[in-house]
Amino acid sequence: MATPIDPLRRACAALCCLLAALALCRGGEAPTAAEWEPVAQALEGGGRDAVPLLDRITQQYPRWPDGHRALALARLRAGDAGGAWKAARTALALDRQDAAAAVIGMQALGNLAAQGDRQRFEHAFQLADQFGDQADPGGAVAAQAAVLALAAQQEQRLQNYLAAARRRAGQAPMPMLDFIAAKQALLKRDLAAARQALERAVAADPQYRDALYELGRVRTMLALQAGDAAESERLLAQAEEAFLAAQRLDRHDADSRLALGRARLERGKRLLAAGESERAGTALRDAIAALDEGLALAPNHRDGILWKGDALLRLERWQEAAPLLEQALQAGATDRALPFNLALALSRSGQPDAAARVLAQVKAESDQERLTIALTAFNQGNWAAARAMFEQLLQRSQAEDSPLKDRTQWNNVVRYLAHCTRELSAQAEGERAAELLAEAIEMYKQAGDNEDFPARHWYLHLQAGRGPLPAFEAGKQWMKWDGFFTPPAWGLVVGNYGWKVSRGRGFDGVLKHGIGHLLLWSLLAFVPVILFIKSWLLPSGGGSAAPAARTSGKAPARPGSAPTARRPAPPPAPRPASQATTRRQPPPGGKPPGRSAPPPGGPKTPFSG
Repeated sequence: MATPIDPLRRACAALCCLLAALALCRGGEAPTAAEWEPVAQALEGGGRDAVPLLDRITQQYPRWPDGHRALALARLRAGDAGGAWKAARTALALDRQDAAAAVIGMQALGNLAAQGDRQRFEHAFQLADQFGDQADPGGAVAAQAAVLALAAQQEQRLQNYLAAARRRAGQAPMPMLDFIAAKQALLKRDLAAARQALERAVAADPQYRDALYELGRVRTMLALQAGDAAESERLLAQAEEAFLAAQRLDRHDADSRLALGRARLERGKRLLAAGESERAGTALRDAIAALDEGLALAPNHRDGILWKGDALLRLERWQEAAPLLEQALQAGATDRALPFNLALALSRSGQPDAAARVLAQVKAESDQERLTIALTAFNQGNWAAARAMFEQLLQRSQAEDSPLKDRTQWNNVVRYLAHCTRELSAQAEGERAAELLAEAIEMYKQAGDNEDFPARHWYLHLQAGRGPLPAFEAGKQWMKWDGFFTPPAWGLVVGNYGWKVSRGRGFDGVLKHGIGHLLLWSLLAFVPVILFIKSWLLPSGGGSAAPAARTSGKAPARPGSAPTARRPAPPPAPRPASQATTRRQPPPGGKPPGRSAPPPGGPKTPFSG
């Protein structure tokens, strides 16, 4: 905020002066109580609505300094710094010792300097130097000059004005000095010290609107840096309290309302990340309500437009978010995630070509930044934007500064690219969906071949779910990665082997696609049958001739030495009827027992007896 003096305090001070003037002035030099009452009510609301009323009052009473001072304050709060300086200068011309008019005039000059006219700082310092210790008993002029010296980065003047302000204030508390200390801490990026100084200023003056606004802003920044979720939420809640207190002091204060909306937006984003969607939705809707109030007062506030678009995006109100985000981008908003958020909103609202044009204009400064932006887009669910950035990273993987030279980083990028492609395939239809899914599976396989185990998991999961043939291939690939002693891989191969051979068309499919498998299994199936038939047709081993004796190097045996063929044994002699043992008689022909003559008419062979 460019003006650290609380508007309500200044308005009240002006009102008191005016009432005193009404009581002491002579007729015709100041407005009556009835004339002043609507102006006083407008000033209590912040001052903006009082501008036209005060214009009429000062025209009617041109030599009334209190009226010109009040008009300067009202114009300052309405954003008219030039008009505020003009009115303050008129008040000072009527009363050179009007310290309150000098403070308002210096604030207006500071706003003009912030808009680019740096010479206005010197005009403000010249005005401050006209007030000595007697003319500035409370030190307000010196304190305001110190604020401007800080903004102008003039250290010596800053120290001089601070010393003068402390001397003039004496023992009385001066919240503006704490405000200045907070500003100095912010320049050093010491948020903790700035917070402590602003809390001291607010404790000394609970109606110090600008200190309340800055305190809310500092608490928001601390919440964004907090690592602990509970601490972050506590700081954001405290920031909301400060912004609400500030906006109650000025019903036309757009900045406090917009900052309140941003604090609620950040709270909603953190609740979404924690998975608390219901509470996050409430916080985001509250953020939009506050932002709407602020934008009603400042319709062209670029950051307010950006924050509202972001909140609508988080609520997945794509069609409402897209025009706001596009307006913020065209207005020059520098949020790195903005083009990706806009592309997401355009894509989800049915404008893919417009989303592609936005992404084509994105220029990252380094591969590390590209990686950061891509991961941000991925975490936000902006699959198209993330996929485009991951593809750029892969195309530049051979560059010297590429983070993808590390194998783990390369695997991560390929896997995330596959994730994006898989998500896009779920949004597509027909052949395009199948093409994107096939691309994603191939990317998972590439990362899996490079020993990325999460990618292997995704490859097997997707392939096994596509059908028997892909499941069969998944089983084979699993064996390549983890070896043949992998029972689940064998389960995929064996369980889908029949479909692999027949393509799901039964015996006709086997004849067309798996004739080699048919012949192999037919052969394996008939081997036991052939062996059975062979054993059934050929004579048993007991009816075959005995093999010749092995000679072990000796001369072959003569035919006469070959063993004789065995003859059937003679039938047993009949037993006598009695149980007495009888003497066995030799057979006829005088042959020794156990030998019998060959049957008559039998074949004659060299081996016959």
